[in-house]
Amino acid sequence: MLNEIGLCCNRDFAYRQVIERCLEVKFASSQRMQEELSTLIPNRNILIAVSLCEQSTLAKEKDVVIPDQIPPPTWCIASASATDSQLQGFIDYACAGKIDCRFILPRGDCYEPNTPRGHGSYCLDAYYRIYKDCNQIGTIVYKDPSYGNCLYI
Repeated sequence: MLNEIGLCCNRDFAYRQVIERCLEVKFASSQRMQEELSTLIPNRNILIAVSLCEQSTLAKEKDVVIPDQIPPPTWCIASASATDSQLQGFIDYACAGKIDCRFILPRGDCYEPNTPRGHGSYCLDAYYRIYKDCNQIGTIVYKDPSYGNCLYI
């Protein structure tokens, strides 16, 4: 199916036209393209990042403009200088209705490690996804901090 196209949450739709053209070329059917697109874009919080399809399918077409590069994905995690007290304060603030904290509760996918730094990093990133703010105690990283079933998305 569309395993050549990766999903990146909470980004802008800057490349939507390229993706639509890619699907149109790939499926050679406007109806089929619309069906696939509607399953991939349920709301404005999801961007489809063009990967192999952009490079292989579209590169052969002279009339298609392919973006030079897709900005690298970023995450927000607890900075090395953040104290446990600062992190706990942020967890309390963010989990008081700003973000969904069920994943850091007991039996949640991100409960372990059960530390202010572990939970704080998850909360900082979840907050960053919504409010585009990494906070003073967070730091931007370019390597996905996800582990096991705990996904930072």
